[in-house]
Amino acid sequence: MLDAATDQPAAPPTMSAECCAGAGPAVSEICVAAHRRLLELEPYLQEAQRLHAILDAALASTRHTKPTHNRARAPTGTNKQLILSELSKHPGSTAAQIATRTGRPRSVLASTISRMARHGELTRTDAGFHITDRGSPTTGYAR
Repeated sequence: MLDAATDQPAAPPTMSAECCAGAGPAVSEICVAAHRRLLELEPYLQEAQRLHAILDAALASTRHTKPTHNRARAPTGTNKQLILSELSKHPGSTAAQIATRTGRPRSVLASTISRMARHGELTRTDAGFHITDRGSPTTGYAR
C-alpha cells in the first residue's frame, strides 16, 4: 500500500492498542485478526507494487521509441538520377518538393542534393536548386 502523503510504500500495519481501544471483546478480536492477516499479506502487496512499477516503466519506454523502417536502400545512383530528372522537369525545386513528388524521404534527398551541390553538380538559389553543366546527364560525371 502507498502512503498518501509521500506516495511511498506505507509501513506495515501494526497491532497498536489505539486501533481497537474501547472496543468490546468481539470487535477487538476481529481487529486483531484483521491486523494479523494484513501482516501476512503485506509482502504480497509490496511485490504487487514492484511489479506495477516495472510494468509502468516498460510501458513508458515503449511509448518513446521511434518506429523502425524496413526500407531497402535504393541502388547506387538512383536518388541522384531521380533528383536530376525532377530538376530537369521542375527547375528551382527544393528537396521537400522533390520528396513530395517522388515519395522518397526528404532527408535522403536533401543529403544527396547537398553532396551534389558541394561537387558542383547543382547550384542553390533562393527558390531551390538548378542543374549545372557539370551535373547535366550528358556532360556530367557519375558519382
